[in-house]
Amino acid sequence: MKKAKFLSIHLCLAMLIGLFAGCGTASDSSSITESSEPAAAAESSANASPEQSGAKKFKIGFTVYGMDDAFTTYVVDGANKFAEEHKDEVDLQIGDSKKDSATQLSLVENWCSQEFDAIIIYVVDSTMGPTLIDVCQKANIPIIGCNRAFEGMEDGCVAYVGSDELQAGHLQAQYIADLLGGKGNVGVLMGELGLDNTAKRTQGYHDIFDKYPDIKVVQENTAKWDTAEAMKVTENWLQMDLDLAAIVANNDQMAIGASNALVAENTKDKVLVSGIDAIPPALEAIKAGTLDATTYQPGLMQGYTSVEIALKACKGEGPKTFESTWIDFELVTAENVDQYLELYK
Repeated sequence: MKKAKFLSIHLCLAMLIGLFAGCGTASDSSSITESSEPAAAAESSANASPEQSGAKKFKIGFTVYGMDDAFTTYVVDGANKFAEEHKDEVDLQIGDSKKDSATQLSLVENWCSQEFDAIIIYVVDSTMGPTLIDVCQKANIPIIGCNRAFEGMEDGCVAYVGSDELQAGHLQAQYIADLLGGKGNVGVLMGELGLDNTAKRTQGYHDIFDKYPDIKVVQENTAKWDTAEAMKVTENWLQMDLDLAAIVANNDQMAIGASNALVAENTKDKVLVSGIDAIPPALEAIKAGTLDATTYQPGLMQGYTSVEIALKACKGEGPKTFESTWIDFELVTAENVDQYLELYK
């Protein structure tokens, strides 16, 4: 039986502000490793205070997509925040997969050999899900999925924490369709192909744009979540005389790249640009008028909640059947951008 819990941004906003207070980058409060060696665990134990040494410390590994991805750092900040609040019980190790599925698998294998108590997976490649699950199940280690759904998750994981990617695409595309008055040519910048969030966000665009006969998606290319790559793709589009009225991007980093290309060609005033994630540079771009909208994805809350559920699983208090926790996206425009900027102060 599948269960689901829903958390609204409006209900979580006050908590998020509290979480960000004093929350630095991931490297400030937890180690980020390519592999977690037994020596690291020994060192952690040696440094524990006398009061902590008698308590049960659960080793939780959190393998993330890539620490050079801006959004990932906010997921890690949330995870570290929970670990710091529960430092007598949680020994959290962050593993940087560096956007490479082989590196991610190696991290998981190392943690399984070291008998970690739980593993959280922010997957690089959704199709690697069954392999990662198999490694953990053989070691009898519970798995929690975070941010990106992956194959086999509902049968092999204790829980999943994320946000509805279709909702993000719908919010983003509807806002653009309304600004366009239901008419115009649109370019779509996609993330890594084959990933659940790339597919669903893009599908969300088509769900909305297909309702408008006079809105045409004239280009749809991957820019691999990257700002520089998105700038190159947009520059190519501008050479094709597509008469673009809007560009929608699967994340903010690509949206910023598209905006940079348009500004360089003095055409930004003719083309709407929107992204997803509401990272600080995107929020500042909205304030400056170089980005028209983004969609807030609560990465901090995703990370925080994932470690919270992992700790419960370690203590035998987790869900007995697979359970999904969905945290809502929310549209961010010039009208409400200030409240989201407050989250990062």
